[in-house]
Amino acid sequence: MSIATISILDVGHGSSAVVRSENSLCLIDAGSGGTVLEYVLSIGSARVDSILISHADRDHVGGLIGLLTSKEFEVGAVWLNSDAFKRSRLWRDLTYELDRWESGAQRANIGVGKGDVLAFEPLNIDVLAPSVG
Repeated sequence: MSIATISILDVGHGSSAVVRSENSLCLIDAGSGGTVLEYVLSIGSARVDSILISHADRDHVGGLIGLLTSKEFEVGAVWLNSDAFKRSRLWRDLTYELDRWESGAQRANIGVGKGDVLAFEPLNIDVLAPSVG
């Protein structure tokens, strides 16, 4: 049986969760600065399998651009909550970087909501809100 650990990072106004198993790394929220990026670099991970953003406020999504543009590791998938359709400069900058980042092996999933399940061995992350539609 595989074991997972969850580390909670203080990212200023809020927190970020880092879920690690023997073969996978998943981030929940990216903070507003470089704290999450610095943590991933400090543990020496070559890959972040998934990044789940709970909502599009700066203190949850601001650090995502740094994670996507880092040359130190690759990011497999990004999952954005359905409230991510905000009209802000940060959102425009992020969607620009997401467009540059996406390729055959990388994907951004916008519109994650209640009922979605992210498979992350040995855990599943169940999205409980918001209701989509």
